[in-house]
Amino acid sequence: LTEAKDALSDDEGLYGDEIHDYYQHKGVPAKPQQQASMRRLIKPQRFCKVKTGYVWNAYNRAKYDTKENPPPKVVQRYTFTLYFPLIVGSIRNLDNLFRVEDTEKGPSDAYCILVFSAGPPYADVAYRIVNQRWDRRKRGVQASFDDKGKFRLSFGFDSNNYRCLLYTSPSPRDS
Repeated sequence: LTEAKDALSDDEGLYGDEIHDYYQHKGVPAKPQQQASMRRLIKPQRFCKVKTGYVWNAYNRAKYDTKENPPPKVVQRYTFTLYFPLIVGSIRNLDNLFRVEDTEKGPSDAYCILVFSAGPPYADVAYRIVNQRWDRRKRGVQASFDDKGKFRLSFGFDSNNYRCLLYTSPSPRDS
């Protein structure tokens, strides 16, 4: 983990927006046997980073400049690395290892919750991330699980092309 922390570039940072004790905040009622088994679950080792930067679309190029007044930084990519050494060889489908849920405010919120769930003996780990459409191209979403138990999920977001309609001429049918 210390090697990964040293490998951060200038526009990357450690991501620490984890939701601690996710299912306790969710309000899921549990039986006494389930509560005892939930206390024995261990959190996987995890390393998460976020890449932020500027989007130089037409709007930002017109309103901001590069040095004195840059545009606000936006999240461009997340990379999550989780270590599950006790369940090596048992996970076959990577789509079942993570899921995206809405926050309490619903689907119109600016954030959503990314939950990693590998099953016992590991507890679920949840993060609050930006609610945008993931980039579905080849390098957009990358998920891998190696033979040492390291799961890596990395994804970026689709770009929003800003188009300003300054003036539209009336059609002949409008008159």
